[in-house]
Amino acid sequence: YSPVAVLNYKVSDKINLASRIEYYQDDKGVIISTQTLKGIKLWGFSTNIDYQLLRNLLVRIEAKNYSSKNPIFDHSLRLVSNNNAVTGSVAVSF
Repeated sequence: YSPVAVLNYKVSDKINLASRIEYYQDDKGVIISTQTLKGIKLWGFSTNIDYQLLRNLLVRIEAKNYSSKNPIFDHSLRLVSNNNAVTGSVAVSF
């Protein structure tokens, strides 16, 4: 199961801010396989800023953190309990 809460704030016609908190649990590793017998239980947090460059062009910058009780993330050939990322994306609609 995976409950999720999202907060969204429209700053202007072109700028939108959002934050998300989620919990994910897959005890048997059916959806996400891990190298532990305990499956996966993790919290996720993210925040992003969207900029509507054109009517059909959106740019997003997002920071994410995933935190697990057990070390499940591969980091430089060792397993760790946290995974952080800053990503950017461009979405085009037509």
